[in-house]
Amino acid sequence: MKKIVIYVSALLALGSAASTATGAIALSNLTNPTVQSLIDQGSSGVTVGSKRFFDFTFSGLTNSGTRTAAMVAVQPITDNGEGLRFISGWLAINGFSDDVITYKVEETAPSQSIGTISLFSDGTAPVPGTNTFASTTLTARKTSGSVIANLTTFDDGKTTPTDTTATDINTASINFGPQVILTITDAINTVSTSGVATNSIIENTFVSIPEPTFGSAVFLPSAAVFVANFKRRSRKPVAKSR
Repeated sequence: MKKIVIYVSALLALGSAASTATGAIALSNLTNPTVQSLIDQGSSGVTVGSKRFFDFTFSGLTNSGTRTAAMVAVQPITDNGEGLRFISGWLAINGFSDDVITYKVEETAPSQSIGTISLFSDGTAPVPGTNTFASTTLTARKTSGSVIANLTTFDDGKTTPTDTTATDINTASINFGPQVILTITDAINTVSTSGVATNSIIENTFVSIPEPTFGSAVFLPSAAVFVANFKRRSRKPVAKSR
């Protein structure tokens, strides 16, 4: 019976253990954080609620030079999920601005996994023109490297008399099977050949869903059945040799 108790206790301990990261700090505790601040946190990262964001990289380019990670401010999102809000002055006037932000996100709460991603952008073209638009594409990859989600926003500012170009969309979301860790790439583009395109806010929001674990109500009955069956088998009489 002692072996049974040890076996079940070990499984329950696994179920109650949450993923932790030494050195991770709450994003809300940083003063005026930027993407550079998050890059500096390395593999420790920052947390927003039960989500950990880490391993940030950044590249920025415009027709007149480069942009730096310190030019993009970051705020936590805590409504209708948990995530990151990127704030900057992305602007294209007869030119372009292309930023790429990559990072990893992990759900650290036990019995929870990420099941929904939402993308928001306020990009538009206040002065519409030929090949003038603001667009952001979010790509999410599983730990295996395979793509699990692709979301895109687009706005070229053209609404009258009839928008005959691509449909303007500022919000996109997708549901998928539960994932504990994802690699996210945000490609933020503003392009203009004859007008003005702008972007100032990009939001990545993640919503988690429960999943069965060793310590969940789904597992506990199974453990009880295992113990009961073990007891039943151990009580079978042993045949006496003649």
